[in-house]
Amino acid sequence: SPSWATVYEFNPTPADISDFAHEKYYTWGINWNKPGEAIISSQLTINNINNWRVENDYLYIHLMNTAPLGVRTLADRDNNGVDNLATLIDQILLDTYSDAYDSPGPAENYLHTFTPSELVTLRSYASDGTFALGFDPDCHYYNTGVKLTLTTQVIPEPATLLLLAPGLLSGLALRKKRI
Repeated sequence: SPSWATVYEFNPTPADISDFAHEKYYTWGINWNKPGEAIISSQLTINNINNWRVENDYLYIHLMNTAPLGVRTLADRDNNGVDNLATLIDQILLDTYSDAYDSPGPAENYLHTFTPSELVTLRSYASDGTFALGFDPDCHYYNTGVKLTLTTQVIPEPATLLLLAPGLLSGLALRKKRI
């Protein structure tokens, strides 16, 4: 039932992940401990993202199995357009964002909706109570905030299903009798 769905929003600190400085890359570890709830959808939003300097224009975005909780800033090893997160184990590339406009262009809102296979990976990574996102900007990006939204659905306990089963069977029997 849609009434069993719950929406959770996560915002990093700092909210703009330090504006994704070119010479850094970032991990954002998220604590997730909601037993009895299954993630049914997820979206990543970056508000008002804008490339403020003409150069390589890529933001590599990864879903990762683990990282320290909170935002961590790491020094970019090469600073030349190589995705530093690609070599890590237990991660998948969600997207490679590129600004639609040359600098100085208008800011845009970025939205990534997780695909069914990405959701399977997210559920797997989150099953131990934590997961992470990784960002490797090979450009200078301003933004006004990053947000991860998870929508979950309650998984009925087996005992609840056993209690509901007789009522469901009775209802089906009455329906069949009427037909």
